[in-house]
Amino acid sequence: MDALTGDGLVHSAPSVTTTVPNTLLVASITYLSSRTFGAPSGIAGITERAEVRAPTSNDAVGITLLVATVPKATAGATGTVSATAAGDADYGMGHMFALAAPRPDLSMSLTRTGNLDPGTTTSYFTVGVSNLGTVTEGSRVTVTVALPTNVSYTNNTGSGGDWVCSAVGQTVTCYTDTDISGGASASTLKINVSVGAGASGTLTTTGAVAAATANNDGNTTNNSASNSYSIPLAACATSTVGSDTVVTCTSDGSITIPVGVSSVRYLVVG
Repeated sequence: MDALTGDGLVHSAPSVTTTVPNTLLVASITYLSSRTFGAPSGIAGITERAEVRAPTSNDAVGITLLVATVPKATAGATGTVSATAAGDADYGMGHMFALAAPRPDLSMSLTRTGNLDPGTTTSYFTVGVSNLGTVTEGSRVTVTVALPTNVSYTNNTGSGGDWVCSAVGQTVTCYTDTDISGGASASTLKINVSVGAGASGTLTTTGAVAAATANNDGNTTNNSASNSYSIPLAACATSTVGSDTVVTCTSDGSITIPVGVSSVRYLVVG
């Protein structure tokens, strides 16, 4: 952000509002004058880094540049930075920048191996966690997976040895304390499940990944994933053979008896 300041003794760089913690504030005051400036003030800890004047004569036409910096640990308004010239300086600009340090970028994928048909005990989900950023994620990384009704967590056998998992109801929580370097991936996380006899319809599993250090992820739009499976319905057709109504089904599932049918006979084929 910048602001135009007129002729006078005191000149300022305007306040900006940061949205992430741990930024470096850079304030610069540039004027068409070779007047010298005193030390900057307005933000605790602000430090002058450079003052350049050309030419050096106070009354000659030239440009004075004052640059000052200060780290800012929390997000929010920065406040203004001011400097007092040795004499009136001409019109110029005051600038304030907030430079954010590079951060990790966790991403997550969720894939399924095997169907989730009732009675299944061999299906599992594979969770992939990657760091798409350029710096290492060094805090604990936690994956939370919400299983659908009638699908139960069995174990995480087959995962990398650094994943620790537990389940409460339909929620599976797994974590790793192993650092994930920038551009690298965590070891494979495998969540084995069993499917109850009452499962039906479309079963949707969702998951999310997060770092323990607050605001340590530079992009949270890729921190979740989902996977859906629809249990096949019975493929049935109704026909009339003599005085009988015949319902023929080609796959497992429930059968709806047509209106007016008073008795049912079953013939299982295959």
